[in-house]
Amino acid sequence: MLKKSSRSITIPTLNSSTGEVQNRTFTEDIQFKQGKKQGWTTMYKINYDEVMMTLKSDLEKKIFFLIRDSYTKSQTEVSFNKTKIAKKFKSTRPTVSRLFSKLEKIDFLKKTDDGSYRMNPYCYIPCKADGLILQEEWTAL
Repeated sequence: MLKKSSRSITIPTLNSSTGEVQNRTFTEDIQFKQGKKQGWTTMYKINYDEVMMTLKSDLEKKIFFLIRDSYTKSQTEVSFNKTKIAKKFKSTRPTVSRLFSKLEKIDFLKKTDDGSYRMNPYCYIPCKADGLILQEEWTAL
């Protein structure tokens, strides 16, 4: 969404033909795009803390961090291979699937029609990602 504003200043200037000092007003029209801060990850503390409180074991936390860190500015939907995740953490596929179900239930992840997942941008926004666009897309899901 573009917003408009204008800024004007008045400066006393010398009229070269009359030699008199006159006030001149200069106006600048400004258009800017509304957005969220970019450059750092944005964390909505209350929502993020709620997610962290539901993670009961170190294994769940390690897998959660892998999931969270899979999202980037350009990677807003991610397909996960639960079998590979289970092997990486020396666990089982059903355990990994239960964690994904838990994260969906607490609204940290949403499964899309093609089987990939989106992360809740009202909880966590990846570095340099446009939070407003992500939040609009999340709300539309």
